[in-house]
Amino acid sequence: MSLDKIRVELGRVKGYAEGLKVEIGREKLNRLSLRQMLVELKLSLERIRYFLKEIKEAKGLLEWLKPGTSLEKFPLALMSPNAEQKVDNYYFASLISSIDFAIYQLDKPSYYKDEDIRKNIVNLIFSLDSFIT
Repeated sequence: MSLDKIRVELGRVKGYAEGLKVEIGREKLNRLSLRQMLVELKLSLERIRYFLKEIKEAKGLLEWLKPGTSLEKFPLALMSPNAEQKVDNYYFASLISSIDFAIYQLDKPSYYKDEDIRKNIVNLIFSLDSFIT
């Protein structure tokens, strides 16, 4: 089921956010490690986006919902007009753009200092925590 896949990916996103917190807490940033986590994080977000679209297209969506699940609002929101556009534009596009920029910063050590990268990744972590919640 797509909801189970989304739960797994949300768990991964949470794990990557925790890993990013650990990495930016180090005195010297390991740019390669951060980059790898960000790439994996982006893949998880893309998978979640795909699974949400899959749910939207599936028939019998309400039968999949179980009372008390933390994901109830996502599928229900997808049933409203323009919801797919809102989810794509707000949740995913901004998060993925932030990840892409962080990767860009990591790839340009002569232009971006560790402090700049830390600040950007801290902001990304706050966004991820909000997304997960």
